[in-house]
Amino acid sequence: MGCIIVHNLHSLGTSHAVARLDCDEFVKAAVSHDQSGKATIACVGEQIRAVESMNADNPCQLPSLRLAQAQATWLSSARSRLLRAADIHRARHILDLGCGWGGTSIELARRSAATVIGLDHQPTAIAYAQSQTPSELQGRLSYCLASAHQIPLPDDSVDVVFTQCSLLWIKDVRRVLGECQRVLASGGRMAMIEPDYGGLMEHPPQIAARDLWMEALAERGADPLVGRQLLSYCTAAGLSCQAYLLDRYLHPQAEYLKFLGELPLADTQRDELNRIQAATQQRSSEQLTVHLPYWLVIAVKQT
Repeated sequence: MGCIIVHNLHSLGTSHAVARLDCDEFVKAAVSHDQSGKATIACVGEQIRAVESMNADNPCQLPSLRLAQAQATWLSSARSRLLRAADIHRARHILDLGCGWGGTSIELARRSAATVIGLDHQPTAIAYAQSQTPSELQGRLSYCLASAHQIPLPDDSVDVVFTQCSLLWIKDVRRVLGECQRVLASGGRMAMIEPDYGGLMEHPPQIAARDLWMEALAERGADPLVGRQLLSYCTAAGLSCQAYLLDRYLHPQAEYLKFLGELPLADTQRDELNRIQAATQQRSSEQLTVHLPYWLVIAVKQT
């Protein structure tokens, strides 16, 4: 399955203002250029080596498709609230940063009349996402295999940048937010949903997995405390912020520990997870309290 691959950011130039980019131009702005300036569209299977350096920046593994879909469903109301605050209905060009399997990219395209680019550095996810593009969105939705540390779009070319549970895995969040500030048009908005595992609340004590989450995520290069740091990071990037905390509590679902189980755990960590899972299975959902705080942040590029 083919995919747009981007290698050279600076060859695109920085003269394109968002008001002058139509849909085709926006998509073309994410096409890679070789040294002669000739645009190239390459197949994911043939270009995996080209993104090895990107993957070295972020060694994380995506959650399985099933768990990613379950997470997206669970966060749907929070996402709707955030996207309304981001004025998605007014957007002409949207970047889905860390799009993963592409489910949120499809949602962004359907919730707006905008042209949407989903960006991720995982070739398998990008290939799958492109294969799932609905026919009615073919002209407005495309995908880009690239690193968030070097977003291959011109300055001031995006109205909304959306990201969900992706900054958690970013090696240099400050640099990525600086890139988002660069590609945002004046008055453009970045909408972020990120967890804060340091605030994980659990009861009874026999099911507590907070320390295991913190340890396992950190060992995989993630920052389990990224949520609480977003406001200061955005301010440093020149973005003004408004933040909310997810205020909805639902009893934990049976699979809430399965993503932790998908991480490469040491034997002792796996034993601890098995013990916690056994303890949860001995109790009904109503007997468990598990609440992971999520930060919902709108960051605006000042005019």
